[in-house]
Amino acid sequence: MFRKGFDGPFDDEHGFGPGGFRARRGMIEPAILQVLLESPMHGYEIITKIEEQSHGMWRPSAGSVYPTLQLLEEKDLVTVEIVGGKKVYTLTDSGKESAKMAEKLRESWGQRMTSLHDYHRQFHKEAGEIIKLMRKKKKKGDQDQKAAMSEATHQFEARLQQILKGES
Repeated sequence: MFRKGFDGPFDDEHGFGPGGFRARRGMIEPAILQVLLESPMHGYEIITKIEEQSHGMWRPSAGSVYPTLQLLEEKDLVTVEIVGGKKVYTLTDSGKESAKMAEKLRESWGQRMTSLHDYHRQFHKEAGEIIKLMRKKKKKGDQDQKAAMSEATHQFEARLQQILKGES
């Protein structure tokens, strides 16, 4: 039930790439179980709770959550009750046991997501400041400033390439 991607590192191979985080196959089931351990919920609440716990890095789609809930019901890990016109999912005893296993992974997952969130926030702040300066000089700078900025941009890009190649 638990696949490597759920507690594996969040890199290109395990979910992060140019577009940010992308959940890997097998992550949704333990994530649903661990949020249902807190209380019974309907599907949208589950989606929102997973998004909150991942600090906004992962918002599972309804197309992945609802079929997984159906599968969990077939496995007798959850029961379904209609409350106010919505299906509310509750863990069975077997589901609670599986959720406890998922909860052991939760701390590690939460720490990684928090760390990743902090990294991305800092990255976007730094990149945003650089872009602001570049826009300002492109609009109001003279030809010499624009040429110097262009050269600095090329040097920066070359330096980043060196870092990526391990040439610190």
